[in-house]
Amino acid sequence: MYLKIDCSHNGSLKEICLNFFRALDRALGSNYERRYGLKRHGIETMLALMSQIANAHALGLLVIDEIQHLSRSRSVGSQEMLNFFVTMVNIIGVPVMLIGTPKAREIFEADLRSARRGAGFGAIFWDPIQQTQRGKPNQEWIAFTDNLWQLQLLQRKDALLSDEVRDVWYELSQGVMDIVVKLFVLAQLRALALGNERITAGLLRQVYQDELKPVHPMLEALRSGIPERIARYSDLVVPEIDKRLIQLQLDIAAIQEQTPEEKALQELDTEDQRHLYLMLKEDYDSSLLIPTIKKAFSQNPTMTRQKVTASCFAVVDGRRNGSVRTRKALQE
Repeated sequence: MYLKIDCSHNGSLKEICLNFFRALDRALGSNYERRYGLKRHGIETMLALMSQIANAHALGLLVIDEIQHLSRSRSVGSQEMLNFFVTMVNIIGVPVMLIGTPKAREIFEADLRSARRGAGFGAIFWDPIQQTQRGKPNQEWIAFTDNLWQLQLLQRKDALLSDEVRDVWYELSQGVMDIVVKLFVLAQLRALALGNERITAGLLRQVYQDELKPVHPMLEALRSGIPERIARYSDLVVPEIDKRLIQLQLDIAAIQEQTPEEKALQELDTEDQRHLYLMLKEDYDSSLLIPTIKKAFSQNPTMTRQKVTASCFAVVDGRRNGSVRTRKALQE
């Protein structure tokens, strides 16, 4: 069994212990927080209690997320934080996995001693994927994008990811995994909304300009390659884009729920065109009637509605047995 807890926003070490009790209470329906957390125990005592509880429930892994919040703590330094985690591992006796954004590096690399203690935990840094390695295409980037490309839901998708689209994809995302995936999903939603159901380099650029503005400064810093600029953005948080994804999904769902008549009316530009469509829709095939109406109005912009209507009647009736077939004709 594993247990996941979060660091508090203020970086309190005691709060980490309290979160341990709270997480267990949520998972098991116990009352450890009331029994141990509300008393004025010191951190050493709370760690000992955590050890007893971990052994009692055969805890196999403790995951502590959002440890970058510890860098905000003014009451303790990086050395004391590391000592806390080392003591936690030794006392609780189970593996501890620490997860955080790049800002958490400040805790482990503040000085040589801290770096050496931090190295004892082991670390995996998830940096952006590089487009090239030693002047050659990075196979990791190629494999990742090829596999992601196959997960499209678009009906007219290209079977193979072109080099042009792949290069633009990297240029816009800079290999940041979260942005790579969000750009891919947003592009699909845009393609569905437009009705063309195909991702192109131009569509990626348009989606980047329209939907990813909150992260433009961060990505520009990455493109610059200047460490000082990159350091300003230690964490890419994009809640606005997440909200936009949800809204686009709702919009797509609404479009898919529309009746054929609602979709047809949306394709027509003016009220006169829509009135004419409603007059003729029962007698003529909608897929052929709509382009006929649009063409008649575009070719005769100064003509009155009555004359355009007569013109449309003449066109569709004159071609009844041709390419424009009516429903009644099909029934005959």
